[in-house]
Amino acid sequence: MALVLLLASLSLVTWRQSRALEVSRAVEDARQARALMESEVARLEARVRALESRARVVREAGTRLGMRMPGATEIVILPVPAASDADSAADADEASGSVVGRVGRWLRNVASRTSPFDEGGTLNPPEVAEVAAENLVEIGGER
Repeated sequence: MALVLLLASLSLVTWRQSRALEVSRAVEDARQARALMESEVARLEARVRALESRARVVREAGTRLGMRMPGATEIVILPVPAASDADSAADADEASGSVVGRVGRWLRNVASRTSPFDEGGTLNPPEVAEVAAENLVEIGGER
């Protein structure tokens, strides 16, 4: 009976030790996976910074869209009309149904909406698409 009890206790100790080793290996594997993910996040953040850099945006705008920086003589600063003049002109344009009135209404609509960005600064594409679709229909005059 003592021999059976001794073998049972040794088996229990052996099982407990092997289980502890398995858990230790799992924890180490999880740490390695986390380190790999953190390095991937750092790599992706660096790539985002590189893609959003002003130099790259200017270069891509020039090559893909044919855009360029305006020269000093090409920049025109328009005076801001007095509030009452601007309101009456906007009301007249809107009442006439002109493109200017529709664009002005669209701009006021967009300005009054909540930001298409969430709290973290991430763009919310469904919100942007919804606003764009609504306002394109509105500018087209089919609304």
